[in-house]
Amino acid sequence: MKALLEIGDIAPDFSLVGTDGLIYGINQFKGHRAVVVFFTCNLCPYARGIEGYLKKLANEFHKKGVVFLGINSSNEGLDTFEQMTALMEENHFPWKYLQDPSQRIAKKYNALATPHFFLFDHHRMLVYSGRALDNPLQSDETGKEYLKDALDELLDLRPIRVSETAPVGSAIRIEESEISEKELAFI
Repeated sequence: MKALLEIGDIAPDFSLVGTDGLIYGINQFKGHRAVVVFFTCNLCPYARGIEGYLKKLANEFHKKGVVFLGINSSNEGLDTFEQMTALMEENHFPWKYLQDPSQRIAKKYNALATPHFFLFDHHRMLVYSGRALDNPLQSDETGKEYLKDALDELLDLRPIRVSETAPVGSAIRIEESEISEKELAFI
């Protein structure tokens, strides 16, 4: 298995429970023009700092056929499913918020930090990976909107000028002993 999900790779599918109690996978959104999968959590200041910006972005692109899927792979005891549900109820975010308690999906995507964004086209091919903004802690003072630019270029059928950036945020700590390579092959 490759260590990194690379530009041009097909999205690994998953089956995760959302805060609405339903089970979601990336392949059930075949009718959408694009899917943004992002790794986030309730406690990360970088993920929390970008929520307002991300809410506007998701609302804007939802109208254009893009779905956003947030995945929480935190292994911190304070970042519970109940807290995820409360956060969604309080903020009415326009995305599905899914829990990855085993961290299998974070490992399969090689998610490095919260937040870390993966943009897939209508064929579920990876076209962008990295950060949404150059300044996630102060999204109102950002100069570069990497994810928005990639979304605009993708939907306008233009080449993605910047297809990779380094994610900026809190490191996702994967518990290596819980997941074997053999298990990953079947996720």
